[in-house]
Amino acid sequence: MQVDPKSGQPKTQRTDANVDTVRNLVRSNRRLGVRVIVEELNTNRLTVRQIVKEDLGMRKFSAKMVHQILTHDQEQRWLHFSLIFYMLVCFFDHKGIVHCKFIAQGQTVNQQCYLEVLTRLRESFRRKRPGIWPDM
Repeated sequence: MQVDPKSGQPKTQRTDANVDTVRNLVRSNRRLGVRVIVEELNTNRLTVRQIVKEDLGMRKFSAKMVHQILTHDQEQRWLHFSLIFYMLVCFFDHKGIVHCKFIAQGQTVNQQCYLEVLTRLRESFRRKRPGIWPDM
C-alpha cells in the first residue's frame, strides 16, 4: 500500500519568504508588534513568534525587537539592576493601573519624592482617563 502525498497548503508557514518578510518589516520599524506582522503576513501569531525568536534570534524588549545577545555593559547594568531592591508605588482604578513608580532601596520617601509621584500620577491620569479628569 502506497500513501499519496497530501496536496494543498504546506504544514508550516515558516517559509524562507515569510522569514525574509518578517526580517524586512522588523528592520524597517523595530517597534512593530507581533499583531501588526501577523496582519501583514496574513498568518497566525505562533508562526510569527517562532520566526522572530528562532529564525531571527530576536525578542521583544521595551517595545522594540532586539537581538538576544547583550553586550558586556548591558549585562552588567542588568545584573546591577536585578540586585537592587525596589518598592513599587502603584495607583489603579476599576479600569486598571493608572501609574506605577519604583523607589530604590535607601531612597527616602519625603515631601519632594511624594510630590513628584503625585504630579506624575496626575499627568498619567489625565492621559489615560481623559473623560474623567478634564484639562484645567
